[in-house]
Amino acid sequence: MSTILPITTSDFSWGAVLSNVEALSDQTVTVKTQNVANSTNLELTLNSVIYRQPIVTNQAIITIPASDLQALQSTTQVETYTMTANTLGATQVTSDAFTVDIKQEITTIRARSPFFIRTPVETSTDLDHFDITIGIVSGDVNSSAPNDFTETVEINKKPIGTDDSVTIDISEIVSSCFSQNINPIGFSQSDPTGIADSFRRFQSLWVTVEMQAKKLDGTNIGSLTTETFLAQEGYNTFLEGVNDTTKKNALITVTNIQYKKGDTISIPVNSETVTSVDFFETPPPSSAIHTVTVTNEAGNADNKITYATASSSDLSNKDVSLIKVNTASTVENLNVQAIEECKYPVFKCSFLNRWGAYQDVYFFKKSTESLQANRENFNRSIFTTSYSFERQGIQTVFNTYSTNEHSKKAFNTNGNENLVLNTGFVSESMNETFKELLMSEHVYLTDSSNTFPVNITDSNFIYKTSVNDRLINYTMNFEKSFSYINNVR
Repeated sequence: MSTILPITTSDFSWGAVLSNVEALSDQTVTVKTQNVANSTNLELTLNSVIYRQPIVTNQAIITIPASDLQALQSTTQVETYTMTANTLGATQVTSDAFTVDIKQEITTIRARSPFFIRTPVETSTDLDHFDITIGIVSGDVNSSAPNDFTETVEINKKPIGTDDSVTIDISEIVSSCFSQNINPIGFSQSDPTGIADSFRRFQSLWVTVEMQAKKLDGTNIGSLTTETFLAQEGYNTFLEGVNDTTKKNALITVTNIQYKKGDTISIPVNSETVTSVDFFETPPPSSAIHTVTVTNEAGNADNKITYATASSSDLSNKDVSLIKVNTASTVENLNVQAIEECKYPVFKCSFLNRWGAYQDVYFFKKSTESLQANRENFNRSIFTTSYSFERQGIQTVFNTYSTNEHSKKAFNTNGNENLVLNTGFVSESMNETFKELLMSEHVYLTDSSNTFPVNITDSNFIYKTSVNDRLINYTMNFEKSFSYINNVR
């Protein structure tokens, strides 16, 4: 009797999980049989595609092209597939299930810039308006647990004149839903305490836009259209035009990096495209001294921005000169300079850059701290009344005051601390970094012991060049974004 033997995940060249990298090349499935004549065709069906291969010595090795594997995609969830095998005279066999961890490229909204959504064209003469529902959620859409954040906004919009569709800007609605905070223990991809995970939360959000054409009485016209986006708190420039969705692997603009010798290095990367990050010593040897493997949970917005970190212990106290950000098909090189500063206290500035990720820049040289006191004053009466009795029993009233009392009384006294920081010599290419720092709405400083929020008080920035300025040093002014005396109530 002809038999097709069970097909397990060990028979798949990719195993139990098909990844992005594996889907870039052809893969095979091995199907074993019993009592099947040579040259008998075996049919394997996957995703409604049929593959045929002659059986040789009770075995058929079927090749599945990379293009077909890449069609096994998911957006916000991980899909599971099975295969069926058939041959003449044998009962059909269904394979063990395997997981496809391939994600379709999701359009990213940088919510500090306008992002326009246009409804599908509706030519019906009964068209009155469009109902547009914007759903915004955080976290893992595949989890049964409730998300940390959910927001739904419904918009009713009529076309203008003879228009057969409408356009809306959803960026302000999305932008209002972000909640930024910095992790005081530093950036990391994995943190068993959950502190780092809570830091990353709300840096990325799922945005679902549902669009439905309606008649005047509210009945539907046609079918519901749904689009899904990933939103981050970045921005586009004017010259990049409308709805620019350019993807970045390393989520920093400049490829030159300085860091304090001995500090942890943190590089924000796009986990949808980046597979690993390699750190190389000075001078770079043939192999990395530390590698961070980047994972991407398809439905989890919290890890779409991943911080690949390397501490001094990870690096065996070696200096880094080169970082390679690896995707399935490309490598991006970041040039790194370790700086040891022995004279001045060093400040690390972490800011939310134009890509919606936190980036570090250091101020190595002279720093000046100051305190500006703020107070209100009022004039008060300090007169006191005293009485005395003379021998005859006559009472005398005296109005007097003490010279030790405050006639002009201060109240609501508090202060704001300010810092003036200098970078030390930097390369001309870092102009873009400081430009983004000046444009950031979330800025933190870390001194020798504390991380605290600050506001930049500079309102202009003059680009320096090696031609005009020879050696480039930047001075920036910061104000701690809290009062010196605790007044949080």
